[in-house]
Amino acid sequence: MSSSLIALFVFIGHASHVVTQSGSDAKRLHQQLFVSDTYNKRIRPIDNQSSAIGTLLLSVC
Repeated sequence: MSSSLIALFVFIGHASHVVTQSGSDAKRLHQQLFVSDTYNKRIRPIDNQSSAIGTLLLSVC
């Protein structure tokens, strides 16, 4: 009982340190990446820009 109570107080004490993201954060990130920073869709996330990128699509249905 007492260990559960101590764990609860520790959890409540650290709850203010939790950082979450909201819809406004996502909108601001989208605005920054694709509008403000002039996103270049030709830049690819690989070292050899001429090689193909393999993709895998998974269905969750």
